[in-house]
Amino acid sequence: MGYSAQKATALRIISAKGFKVTVIRTKLVSYDPLNPTASAPALDVQTSAYAVILPATTSTVAQFDTSFVKDQVITSFRYILLAAQGMAFEMQLNDIIRINSGDLQVKGLRKLDPDDSGAIIWMVLATTNTNLN
Repeated sequence: MGYSAQKATALRIISAKGFKVTVIRTKLVSYDPLNPTASAPALDVQTSAYAVILPATTSTVAQFDTSFVKDQVITSFRYILLAAQGMAFEMQLNDIIRINSGDLQVKGLRKLDPDDSGAIIWMVLATTNTNLN
């Protein structure tokens, strides 16, 4: 599938089946390496987006750098198409995508270029195992 067709398909799927999710990033407010116990606590920042969450397949997982996967079972991963228009921050690895059934940790990201309106679509590989480093 060509790039234009892949982007058109992603937009069509998000428009038809997308639902609102919350993207959460934990930020360290301040850190003192000489006195870690005096460091300010972490702060969660949140933003909303529309996404479609699909089961991951061998071919979708292969689109990402999966060196971290090791012995993880593919069924613990989800392939997500996420429309980033209106998000307060850009997606990063280890962000959390919160949905009704639980949290998914972002482990792979690929950005589809902005369309004419400037909207960005992310192809995301996320895991239900939020302890995976």
